[in-house]
Amino acid sequence: MSDQVTATSARDRRDAAASAPVIEQASIALFEVTLGALSTSAQLSVLQIRMLLTLDQHGPLRLSDLAGQLDVSAPSASRIINRLADDGLVLRRTPDHDRRTVELRLSAKGRRGLARIRSARRGGIAEILALMTEDDRAALAAGLISFAHAAQLVHHPAKA
Repeated sequence: MSDQVTATSARDRRDAAASAPVIEQASIALFEVTLGALSTSAQLSVLQIRMLLTLDQHGPLRLSDLAGQLDVSAPSASRIINRLADDGLVLRRTPDHDRRTVELRLSAKGRRGLARIRSARRGGIAEILALMTEDDRAALAAGLISFAHAAQLVHHPAKA
């Protein structure tokens, strides 16, 4: 039984490697849609948008936690957050339970900016999906759900 699992696993790895170029091409197309959506916020860098997205999904966060999640240095994160706060996209708050820390969270303006980006991205995706058959859209959605779950297992195993 163990040999069968190993053989199946090796075959699965080969099949996955063979599928990777196709998935890569599709991800490039999706990335182009995302880049188009990002152009709706021309003043923001990709890292600034990643910070806003992280705060939206996981906030409020301390600066060190935000930097750790994005794999950037605390000084770099601090400079970027300062600019985002100056632009009114991020709010700083000192929690009552720990006056030594500062929590970061999105402002209403930051949420509206992300909503514009998401809306533009969804519009671009919908335009492409409209050119596909219903069966192809359903298959793509099912495949992407499975892909997202597998990515969660790889990148965040404790949360999966």
